[in-house]
Amino acid sequence: MIAEQMSHAPLHAFYTNDPQAMLSELNARTEKGGNRIVIHETWETIPYLTLRENLFLGLPRRQRNQLQFSTYLKLLNFREEILQRPLAALTDFEMLRLQILQQLLRQPEILIFQDVTIRLTIKENQELLYLAGLLSRQLGIEILFITSDPSFAAAVSQMND
Repeated sequence: MIAEQMSHAPLHAFYTNDPQAMLSELNARTEKGGNRIVIHETWETIPYLTLRENLFLGLPRRQRNQLQFSTYLKLLNFREEILQRPLAALTDFEMLRLQILQQLLRQPEILIFQDVTIRLTIKENQELLYLAGLLSRQLGIEILFITSDPSFAAAVSQMND
């Protein structure tokens, strides 16, 4: 049913009181295949690694393309200097965008955002929607938001109208 609800619109949103259950249902009901990656509310990093090391964590060396990395940095509105900052000095929105960067390096076909708007301001939510639309258009990635925020789900719906 969920897969049938997804249209050809660039962004999709599912409103639910239980985002984890919705993600599980989505995974169970959609066909296997396609590189689906989930972006979570918080980015689990390893504190003793540098920011760059955390971004490349688990990525094979052959996929560590510096040109692609720089392109994604710019696309997400970052400058290289961000990599020098300590993790503790980053805002929630910067951490979310860095998590997106990390996952873009894995070249997903579908990017699923699981209830990521909880700690963001209205302005940051608007920026996230803009970035999601940009990623969808420029990289051909399908974007899906699973959210417990009804106004955010409505905003995604309005973008598709």
